[in-house]
Amino acid sequence: MNKEFIVGVIYNPILDEMFSASHLSVSMLNGKPIAVSEVSELTSACLSTECGSDRNSAKTDFILEQLTTMLQNRVQCVRMMGSCALNMAYLACGRSDIYYERGPYAWDMAAGVLIIRQAGGVVRSAGNGIDAPFNLTSRSVLAYTPGMRTELGEVLSLN
Repeated sequence: MNKEFIVGVIYNPILDEMFSASHLSVSMLNGKPIAVSEVSELTSACLSTECGSDRNSAKTDFILEQLTTMLQNRVQCVRMMGSCALNMAYLACGRSDIYYERGPYAWDMAAGVLIIRQAGGVVRSAGNGIDAPFNLTSRSVLAYTPGMRTELGEVLSLN
């Protein structure tokens, strides 16, 4: 409504987990409030990412370059679960601390944006600067815990 996120729901049928949020409430996991982690240092952070469905040479090289940068700056772990929506839900409940992907579609991200924000996290479009607003049609996402902003911006050269 008016380009605002009103409600978001992500369901994981394998674990029977329902992540939800509305613009008027906190984020929930199976009806219980959730929040992003308090991790603020890259060396303690779990990075979730995906390669996306469009794997042309230039895009793949860029993604690998960004992933290499994160690994060289010693993120604690890297996860690739295969689902943009679940990666975003996991950040919202503190199971990961950074989510970065180029290539997801609006329907992959829409629910997760609201769920992360209502859980206290930050969502931006990747590559548009650490303080640029999120654009649902950008086919890119960078989400993180608030404490990660400065260090993440420096590492990814987004400032």
